[in-house]
Amino acid sequence: MENIPDKDQNKKEIVSDLIGFEIGKLVRTCKDLTHVPGPTIDTYIRGERSLHLSPINYYVLIFGVSFLIESLLGIGEYAVSRIMVAPGPDQDLTRLNSILEAFFQRKEIQLLFILPGTILFQWLLFRKFRPSFIQNVFFALFAGAQYLLLTLPLVLLFLVSKEVHYQVTLVSSFILPVLFNTYAAIGFYGVGWKGLLWRSALVYLLNMPLVTIITALMVATANWLYG
Repeated sequence: MENIPDKDQNKKEIVSDLIGFEIGKLVRTCKDLTHVPGPTIDTYIRGERSLHLSPINYYVLIFGVSFLIESLLGIGEYAVSRIMVAPGPDQDLTRLNSILEAFFQRKEIQLLFILPGTILFQWLLFRKFRPSFIQNVFFALFAGAQYLLLTLPLVLLFLVSKEVHYQVTLVSSFILPVLFNTYAAIGFYGVGWKGLLWRSALVYLLNMPLVTIITALMVATANWLYG
């Protein structure tokens, strides 16, 4: 008797072909990075890669979904309008600071500037436990993507109150990544949480001056070219 393919399985295969990855892998990656992030990343690095998406694909996918949702809701535009101040003859420094803060609120800027700095400092601060640069890159990508995914429900606050969402995001944008990075690192680096907590905080604290310098140079260049 000829085997008849399962209709649901056929649908899953069609969807997987269209989007470029297996739905089952995506679901398993999301689930495992939520419950056991450290061991999951460690398992992937050790070569067992048939169960989870690659860190690059996962980061790009989650970032893309997050960016699409926030763009459709106008969250980035509200953050910019909320921060920017009207220019004046004695407000150059204030205006520059406003531009920088608004710059950091955009998710595409986080991808372009904050992620590379995060990867760099993740490796520099944690290489004592994992010397491999690529292993620290994989950790930063997986942890960063999962942080974005877990904070997506915060967009519901935007539908209730734009100002409340803005204030909550402003406060949580440093605290939550540090906490999740520490949580994931416990099962990955095999070190006590206290040593991981301050290192995770430094990853983001050291990253901000670097991004600020780069952004200030860009703003200064733009003002020189177009001002």
